[in-house]
Amino acid sequence: GTASDANAPEMAQLALSERRYRRIFDAVPVAIGEEDWSGVLERLRTLRAEGVTDGPDHFASHPAFVRECLRAVKINRVNQAAQALMGRHRAPPRAAGLVGLEQYYADDESLPLFVDQLDALWRGERRYSDKRSAPSRDGPPMKLMLTVALPALDDADGIALACLVDIGELDRLNAELDRSVARLRQVNQELETFTYSVSHDLKAPLRGIDGYSRLL
Repeated sequence: GTASDANAPEMAQLALSERRYRRIFDAVPVAIGEEDWSGVLERLRTLRAEGVTDGPDHFASHPAFVRECLRAVKINRVNQAAQALMGRHRAPPRAAGLVGLEQYYADDESLPLFVDQLDALWRGERRYSDKRSAPSRDGPPMKLMLTVALPALDDADGIALACLVDIGELDRLNAELDRSVARLRQVNQELETFTYSVSHDLKAPLRGIDGYSRLL
């Protein structure tokens, strides 16, 4: 009973921290998913123990192993913003019945993005970021920025946090800004041409005025 009583404050603090984390996780207005990569870490450590030194080369030549790793990643939870974004996502027909992360990399075109994450994990990178396109239920494809906080290869905790930001509106604004800048450059060029023309046309009259002024 004494040991239990001694650990009570620590357990209460851990529970409080967990509740705070959950509140922040759900309230942040950015799509975030908590993924369990423990199965992938175990498979990569096994490869390393077997003497494999070039992970990316192994992934490229063993697509079945990549698929095995993909099936091993589990989605623990997603926040409200991620649920809203996933509601706009139109999964490919082949993704029917798939669970976990596999449903988002079900076709051959999207699989290289997962391979890139495996490469980063093998190299010991803790952060992976890339742009991707995802089919939308209600319009053109969504343009997304994916950022994943990866675990270390030797971590006991295989939790990764994936963040998705819809950059379609940002791309639209950037394109509009580029068009505005182009129009501004054109106006400036026209203004420079007009200024040069005016100054050139005024030279002769000004010289005449200067000459008459000297005579007077």
